[in-house]
Amino acid sequence: MNLRTPAYQPRLDTAEGVDSSARPEWTAPLAEPPKRGIKRRLAVGSILLVVAGGALALAYQLDKPAASHVARGVTLDGEPVGGLSGLEVDRRIEEVAMAFGSTPIQVERDRELVELTSAELGITVDRSATAASLMRSGRGTGAVSRFANWLSGFVVDRRAPIHLATPSEDRVNAGLDSGLGLVERWGAPTVTMRDGELVAVPGQAGLGLDGAHLVELLPPVMARLEAIPVTPTQTRPVDPPAASERLTELIAQLNAATVDGFEATFGQRTATIPATRIRQWIDVEIGDEGPLVSLDEPAALAHLRSVFGGEGRPGNDATVEIVDGEPTIVAPTDNGSRCCAPQTVDRIAAALQDGRSASYLVGVEAPSTKDAEWAEGLGIVEKVGTFTTKHAAGQTRVKNIHRIADMVRGVIIEPGGTFSVNDHIGRRTKANGFFSAGVIYEGKFTTDYGGGISQFATTLFNAAFFGGYDFGEYQSHSIYISRYPYGREATLSFPHPDLQIINNSPHGVMIWPTYTASTITIDLYSTPWAVGEQTDQSTGRYGPGCKSVTTERTRVFVEDGRTEVDTVEARYRPAEGVRC
Repeated sequence: MNLRTPAYQPRLDTAEGVDSSARPEWTAPLAEPPKRGIKRRLAVGSILLVVAGGALALAYQLDKPAASHVARGVTLDGEPVGGLSGLEVDRRIEEVAMAFGSTPIQVERDRELVELTSAELGITVDRSATAASLMRSGRGTGAVSRFANWLSGFVVDRRAPIHLATPSEDRVNAGLDSGLGLVERWGAPTVTMRDGELVAVPGQAGLGLDGAHLVELLPPVMARLEAIPVTPTQTRPVDPPAASERLTELIAQLNAATVDGFEATFGQRTATIPATRIRQWIDVEIGDEGPLVSLDEPAALAHLRSVFGGEGRPGNDATVEIVDGEPTIVAPTDNGSRCCAPQTVDRIAAALQDGRSASYLVGVEAPSTKDAEWAEGLGIVEKVGTFTTKHAAGQTRVKNIHRIADMVRGVIIEPGGTFSVNDHIGRRTKANGFFSAGVIYEGKFTTDYGGGISQFATTLFNAAFFGGYDFGEYQSHSIYISRYPYGREATLSFPHPDLQIINNSPHGVMIWPTYTASTITIDLYSTPWAVGEQTDQSTGRYGPGCKSVTTERTRVFVEDGRTEVDTVEARYRPAEGVRC
């Protein structure tokens, strides 16, 4: 086969109208000139490629990264780090590691997105792994690969990964529990009574999100410090925070502290609470720091108040005093105290927690209900009754009159109430501040402690008589004494006869005695209600020589002007020793 092809071929047109017999015409060869142009261009291109390649090779040799430097075009956390080496690399990775602590990890739970930080979960940057990865970035394993990576570094950013250190599973779990809470809370250990002793009942485990599962969901490497959304679904058991052995020790301690009961002291009294009762109050609350003793507060307070109800200090009442002749209300100055304040329960619980078997109790304020508002409502606004009797000055009996006057001054008889002199003063004794002086006892003159206070009684009797108030128990002297109003007087002994004043008005009545060396005056203060007046007196007899005196009183009531008549009685023996 002839492989040579002529450069030119005859043109043989066979179409109609062409003279096929004509002599073929040959054209000049044209292929030679183009071949020479291509060769020239190829030659020039080859020279340029050789020059460029040499220049690129020279540039690569001059710019290629040393093994101790980061390759061109590498970034870490979006910042270029190409060309860094040694301490510069370590410093940059340290900055990234420090910033990583605030990287948000968005955990979805119950369709709610909760944002925690890497630091809260104990997830940190692995500095060594990140540095090694950084130094590998942008490099190849062969000469061609290294050159290609170097060349692409001019136009492509290579994001070096941030490697995470393998976190502590316990640390991640603790962070999840603290930040999200438990999926199902654990059942705390409890304490119960069995055969009269405290017994610990173990708690039940709860459920928390599984930290190991969450870490698996995190990217194994991270290129940037940006929010990481994860949705952990696996759970793990979570034990109650109190170790069982600590609870067992505490229960043994509580049983030991209460084996003989528990001593409580309030005021001047100490009482023992039986072991079975105080153990019934005990509960143990489980907290993050272990078991904590608590008590059934309502039950404890109710029992303690029944035991110590008589102890404490009562608060004082509001009072009314006469200042410049006018009644003036004085508010209570002491709220007093009684058993027991709620802090008492905490104090007992603390003693039991410490293994102690005794505690001092705390009082609670016990203010009187008779406060300033109560006093205001009594209507003690002006003088409504008064009476004065005279006596010789300087006698021992005068000391007794002054003593009883001081003890009664300021007494308030509430509406509908009764004032008893004997109930208020008590037995007249030396210890009670009274002196021995003359008295009349069963129709005979003698001496006794408190002699002379019948003059106080007679003065009070007459103040109430003219003030329009009623009497309960009263009795006249058995022998008439001229310094007293005839038939209108009262005596005292203990426990009888007594003098009782009944406040039959709708207002409070205050008794206000004053005295001089030779007189005793008793004023009654209230809202005017009635005015009493002696309107008649009659004398009869009972027994040989003994007289019965009836004194009539007419009362006029302020509110409506109506009048009312009543009487008081007195009986007198004619002389000492006469029996009627």
